[in-house]
Amino acid sequence: MRLKRQAKEAWGTRKLAKLRLLGSLAALCACPAIAAPKEAPCLTRSEARALMDFALPEVLSGVTDKCVARLPATSFLATHGKQLAETYRKAAEPNWPAAKAVFMKIGGGHDDAKIFAAAPDDALKAMMAAGLGVGLASKVDANQCSEINDLTEALAPLPPSNLSSIIVNIVILADKDESGELKICQ
Repeated sequence: MRLKRQAKEAWGTRKLAKLRLLGSLAALCACPAIAAPKEAPCLTRSEARALMDFALPEVLSGVTDKCVARLPATSFLATHGKQLAETYRKAAEPNWPAAKAVFMKIGGGHDDAKIFAAAPDDALKAMMAAGLGVGLASKVDANQCSEINDLTEALAPLPPSNLSSIIVNIVILADKDESGELKICQ
């Protein structure tokens, strides 16, 4: 009986950790290159998905860079991480105008917002991509690389837009807005 209860508690803890991981992936959308205003603007589901579409390849790239050294050479991230990130990047390309509008909305209260708005798209895109990749890598606990690898492998067959939608909806369901970095309107 005691063993059964411990197993049940461990399963609940693992499920919660996976939900937190997905939620943290979603919460990483606040790029350090554009500091968010004190009160984060409320994003619509559509805006949040556009941001996720753009963020996914950068998030995956940052996670792969951080975790690949801690994983076996045959792991999914080691063998497919960069390729999957490139697939996501190509799929996100048409969504750049919507993602850019969201970045401007998030950074609207920042003093340098006019500089970002005037920047050429390629420069702004590179800056946002670099900020997202580095931002995620700094927040990932290297002890979770195995779980991140397994989760990435399980979700890899999904189209990127479906994955973005899943992450956005998990953030909404969790109603987790501790950092103020991402707030999604209901």
